[in-house]
Amino acid sequence: MPLSFSSSNANENQTLLDRMNELKVPGISMAIVNQSGEVTPFCYSTIVEENITKDTLFQAASMSKPIAAMGAQR
Repeated sequence: MPLSFSSSNANENQTLLDRMNELKVPGISMAIVNQSGEVTPFCYSTIVEENITKDTLFQAASMSKPIAAMGAQR
C-alpha cells in the first residue's frame, strides 16, 4: 500500500526518533520513492557507537512472514 508523505509536519523526523527511543529500536533504514521513481534513502540510529548507513545489513527474522502473507492475499 503506497503511503503519502507531506512535509507539512516539520517534526516528523523527531517524532520517529522519539518512538525509536521509547521502543528501544537501535536503528532503521528506509527509502521514499517519489512518483518519478527517484529513491531517497533515510537512515536513523539511536545508538551513538553504531551509525546506521545505507549499507547496514538488518536481520529480517520473522518480520518477513506477515509481509509475505499480505502479498499472497493480493
